[in-house]
Amino acid sequence: MRRLFKYYKTILCVILIIILSILPFENENSIDPLNIPHLDKLIHFIMYFSLTFVFLFDIMPVKLKQIKNAFFFYYFLSILFISGILELIQEFYIPGREGSIIDLIANIFGLFAAVFTYKFIWLKRSNL
Repeated sequence: MRRLFKYYKTILCVILIIILSILPFENENSIDPLNIPHLDKLIHFIMYFSLTFVFLFDIMPVKLKQIKNAFFFYYFLSILFISGILELIQEFYIPGREGSIIDLIANIFGLFAAVFTYKFIWLKRSNL
């Protein structure tokens, strides 16, 4: 249980994403009253960027050299799987919501952008 508590920020992000993903909407204007095109894709990107960025900072005390590439591969697959399941749940079970492959792609871009941003920040910090 103590090990799990170390990742409480990541767990909170996952719970928030799940809640936001399964909330039903009455119409599209309820999420985007300004009618900004593709705002939902940006929201997907930000949610998964935030999740990955928080996760990477949660594991920061572990030296990155100790973390194998397989770890990041399994993390990526886990997030992809969870994201895909949430899109399917939206499509088939949540009124007023629809699943989209483009939403899934926005999630993946958010994940990769967080990894690259984290590596850039980490490399800058290690050069100081």
